Amino acid sequence: MKFAERINQIPEYVPGKSIENITEKWGLKPEQIVKLASNENPLGPPKEVVEFLKLQAEKVNIYPDRIGISLLKKLSQYYSIPVENIFIGNGSSEIVDMLCRIMLNFNDNGITFEKEFALYKTCVKASNGNLIEIALEEKFKRDIEKLVDSVNEKTRIIFIANPNNPTGDFIEKEKLIEAIEKIPQDVLIVIDEAYIEYLSEEHSLIDYFKQHKRNNLVILRTFSKIYGLAGLRVGYCFASEKVIQALRKIKLPVNVPYLSQKGCEVALKCEDFKEKSKHLVLKGKKRIFKKLKENNIQYLEGKGNFYLVKDKNASGTVEKLESKGVIVRSLAPYGIKDYFRVTVGTEEQNNRFLEELIKLKEKIK
Repeated sequence: MKFAERINQIPEYVPGKSIENITEKWGLKPEQIVKLASNENPLGPPKEVVEFLKLQAEKVNIYPDRIGISLLKKLSQYYSIPVENIFIGNGSSEIVDMLCRIMLNFNDNGITFEKEFALYKTCVKASNGNLIEIALEEKFKRDIEKLVDSVNEKTRIIFIANPNNPTGDFIEKEKLIEAIEKIPQDVLIVIDEAYIEYLSEEHSLIDYFKQHKRNNLVILRTFSKIYGLAGLRVGYCFASEKVIQALRKIKLPVNVPYLSQKGCEVALKCEDFKEKSKHLVLKGKKRIFKKLKENNIQYLEGKGNFYLVKDKNASGTVEKLESKGVIVRSLAPYGIKDYFRVTVGTEEQNNRFLEELIKLKEKIK
């Protein structure tokens, strides 16, 4: 069997290891394991969503509305953005793929930074595009002007995660807007705000989107992170009507399940849960960084619900931590060999990680 040539150029996405992976590899029990590898919300989902889904479980025989009109209306009310400018997908990851498919012809360019969310690279190449990666500055800082300067007549789509996963780097709103306004209107600019709620909405580009109505700006959001609903697989985006119409043309008939749509409608009412989640991360980081400093362990703070720990033998440390039942994220798939990524967990989870890491601190630099 002969696959399309582009398939050979696409590396398989490597997710954070699951609890099942570790129990099988190290012979541990699930209750012995602390998972801090995938930036999941350690509080779990909002209890209101759980209770609602329990009552609605018998409706799994129902096909969902194709465009998710009920959830679209709730998002429209929440953000004061017309329904016609909102699209929901099976996680924001699906929307990334679809945006590449509606924008890229053979050999068109898709631009992002090095060490940006790995899926951008996969989707650009899977859509027959050329990937242009902009080199980073010291400590994974991104120079947005370098990206602007790389735009040419072959550029069709740009991806910027803000904050970025996995590095945690954040580009200030004013700099981002200045760059956006320099980029030609026929280039689609995708700003992925999966982690923006861990800062605050004032750092988002949503207000800019509403005021300026740029046809080439897309803002991605997700229910997976601060809402704690990663397993429901619901993402959404704000975009011009033309972009939304193009996305709907290639949308699968029933890509976002009925219960997922309904559960997210409930989640939009859970403001206290969002604040609690944000507070947990801010409080957790403050305590974690104090402890790391006390033990001369270097780190990069980042702006999401995660941080990086510096380690000259990061892969080895990741494996040693796994053997003790603490799962953190190797960044080797991103070509980062001297850091690993850690999700901020509950106080108990953070304590467990710190305890095991400090035992290995002679390996950390």
